[in-house]
Amino acid sequence: MLSVPSFSETTGNISTNTTVKIVTGLFGNTIEYCNADTDCLGYKCFLDYDSFSANGKTGWCNATYVTNCYHINVTVGNTVIANTGSTQCLSDNNTAYRSCTSGNWSNVTSCSSGQTCSGNNTNPCSTPTTTTSSSSSSSSSSSTNTTATALLSLTLNNTSLNIIQGQSNSVLATIKNTGTKPLINITLSISGIPDTWFSIYSISGTVLSSGNSKNYNITFSIPVSADVNTYTAVVSVATNETAAKNSSSVVISVKPTVNASNTINQTYYEYIPVIEILKNNLTDLAGRNVTADDIQELESILSAVETKMNQAKNYLNQSDYFNAKLVLDQIKNLVSDFNAKIANVTYIERITVEEPPAETPLWMYIIIVAAVVAIVAVVLFFFWPKKDKEQRLFK
Repeated sequence: MLSVPSFSETTGNISTNTTVKIVTGLFGNTIEYCNADTDCLGYKCFLDYDSFSANGKTGWCNATYVTNCYHINVTVGNTVIANTGSTQCLSDNNTAYRSCTSGNWSNVTSCSSGQTCSGNNTNPCSTPTTTTSSSSSSSSSSSTNTTATALLSLTLNNTSLNIIQGQSNSVLATIKNTGTKPLINITLSISGIPDTWFSIYSISGTVLSSGNSKNYNITFSIPVSADVNTYTAVVSVATNETAAKNSSSVVISVKPTVNASNTINQTYYEYIPVIEILKNNLTDLAGRNVTADDIQELESILSAVETKMNQAKNYLNQSDYFNAKLVLDQIKNLVSDFNAKIANVTYIERITVEEPPAETPLWMYIIIVAAVVAIVAVVLFFFWPKKDKEQRLFK
């Protein structure tokens, strides 16, 4: 495996006296490519046979004891690793090869006429052979080509963490090349949580050969101000090969400190009078001609609030402040839903209908006429002139 100088700082400056490629940030600081040994900060520069490694450089930085030879195959986008004493066919010329000796590539050697490079260390060149199979009706030539695959696996030694506010915990991420292509430019990233909550450290090299593994140590540092809750951190790995990528998740439960636990307990008791206000508001609305659907929805929300309050109380009695906080957050949302609904209820409009006057019955008319006649008779009796009566009596 290729080894390069790697540093664990994710912030700050690195002092170098040479112009080198520095990858900074969450992936550490890595010096990969070079033109000479002086570019490698005490390591050795192994030149690529075509005088191109990457980023305008001609070679790779590696430990002085390494005897492998390296070559970036630009055509297919992967890295060739050759052991010392082996041969490597040229990617752009299948009739020539180079040999690797103690980390150095030899000059190009051409195969004899009619031969092609086979990559065999003893006989690098060979004459192509054709295998023919025949039947009663036809014959055909067949050959077998093996295509290199780019695959990797990502394994986390822990996918569930409990971390108290202000404290840290770590996860080991292991990346393994499960394909046949060497992988380079391996990067690990994390999403789903703030960047300030984690740091990534790796001391492994930048080239991952087939079957080999690379470890990353991920430290999650939760600030004291972090909300007590459950978070999902998605760990993703990518390489120079589009198909060679993977991801996995870590569930982080942020537990409260002692001070935060006291606050959670106080919050529970603050909700008790709030619920009484909700009940009174609902009772008041029920007498204001509000639609039955609105009343039913408000009753459902209030019932959910009361159920959650009982759950929170049980968690607090068990000193489980983490789950009590989660339930209290749900109560907060339900109270907000109740207030929003109560502000938008629909009132039923009251319509006043004027009734037509009732028809007067016949007997009422008869009584009225009789009363009028009686009144007239009485008036006549008392007020009729007496003069005619007196005259009659005198005569």
